[in-house]
Amino acid sequence: MDLSERPVPVELPVLRWGAADAPVRVLLVHGLTSSGAVWWEVADELARAGCRVTAVDLRGHGAAPATVGYRLAELAADLAEVGDGGWDVVAGHSLGGAAVVTAAAAGWLASRAYLLVDPVLEVSEAEAERYVTGITAELTTPAEVFARENPRWHPETVRLKVAAAAACSPYVVERCLRDNTPWELLPLVERMGAPVTVLGADPAVEGPSFTAAHAAALPPHASFRVVPGCGHSVYRDDPASVIAAVRAAAGV
Repeated sequence: MDLSERPVPVELPVLRWGAADAPVRVLLVHGLTSSGAVWWEVADELARAGCRVTAVDLRGHGAAPATVGYRLAELAADLAEVGDGGWDVVAGHSLGGAAVVTAAAAGWLASRAYLLVDPVLEVSEAEAERYVTGITAELTTPAEVFARENPRWHPETVRLKVAAAAACSPYVVERCLRDNTPWELLPLVERMGAPVTVLGADPAVEGPSFTAAHAAALPPHASFRVVPGCGHSVYRDDPASVIAAVRAAAGV
């Protein structure tokens, strides 16, 4: 991946929780077919703890502009334009985790700490094609199916996920995967320049995107732990675990 030149960005829509002058600033980055709004439980509790929380809609998601390309470097360049820098914690889930790693490694996104929630940092061409099929199906999945398959999700989370999926498109899913495949981002974690915490899905619940084998390749400034009972969407299955991880990273 060539990170020597920053791509032309788009302006991302943002949602904010907390006082404008709160001493701790947190940026939340969602995954494929989701949106900033789906972080609502995490964001609201962090705001109550004294944080200023910003959640973005990635390009092609939520209310963000559609684009021709969806390379990770492009998603990363978009994140670099959010706020005025100086984040205390930047958290990214799934594809959002990949975008955060890319932006931080390139020096485009500075934070005192990073939290990666079951990030997708390694994808082969064969895996990408399976993801295209499976994730495209999410775009028209009814609320009752999401609720049945994810019994730990709050009903409001189900509603927001359905709305986010409906706002996405097969083109966005295909390009996010095919524009970047194959990708291998684990080496970039070494270049992130601040402590990194990785929360992984429980293999007993769902095959994790970030595995114990990936964890073994992390540099010394990165740590990994599995969140028991959680699938890929850790922040939707167990918001409290993600809230606690952000607070620990921020020292609040």
